[in-house]
Amino acid sequence: MSRFNNSLKRLQALDRESSLAPLFYAFSLLGLLAYVLPWVHNPGQALTLGAYDLAEWLSLHPGVRFQSPPLLASALIRLHLVLLSGLIVLWMPRRLWVWTLGFVVLLVLAQLPPAEFVSQREDMNYQQQLGLAVLTLILCGGLAVWSRRTLATLMLGVVGIGVCVWGVIQAREFMQVFHLPAWMGLGAPLLMLVYLAMIGVIWGREPSGE
Repeated sequence: MSRFNNSLKRLQALDRESSLAPLFYAFSLLGLLAYVLPWVHNPGQALTLGAYDLAEWLSLHPGVRFQSPPLLASALIRLHLVLLSGLIVLWMPRRLWVWTLGFVVLLVLAQLPPAEFVSQREDMNYQQQLGLAVLTLILCGGLAVWSRRTLATLMLGVVGIGVCVWGVIQAREFMQVFHLPAWMGLGAPLLMLVYLAMIGVIWGREPSGE
């Protein structure tokens, strides 16, 4: 128990390290870049998808729609926008908070379903998109007032790595159902490296004055 308490105190001390904020803010933006880079290459096929388009492609797959829970593969890919939005809010520079929050609002809007949702409310894909957009708002609102940002970063990083590995495995499996040779693109490995880098910096850094 004493080791656990010491770890919490160490993380709390790191929360006050001013040099971590711009570093982790940059990591978060790099994570967004990794999200839009190609996640899957299909040699010989005109199908090279970033994470956003990959999640949409998976949502059309009959096997994904009949997963338990439904559309799990799409959710695993889309969840990164939720996590990255939370990380951006955690580490946003004070002088840029207006611009940062505006950017997060754009990320939330990007997750919303199209206007057809009004007339197709039973569509599982649209419901998932709306649910994740609402989850992003709730998470960002909570993290904006939570002081333990290094602890939150560790938690989001661990979840992000697990979701990334699981999502890529699922995507490749469902592509292979159609005999599509799926090669991993740059996006997913880069995003995993971003999460790992955040965890590594927190794990290996000692607070100033200790």
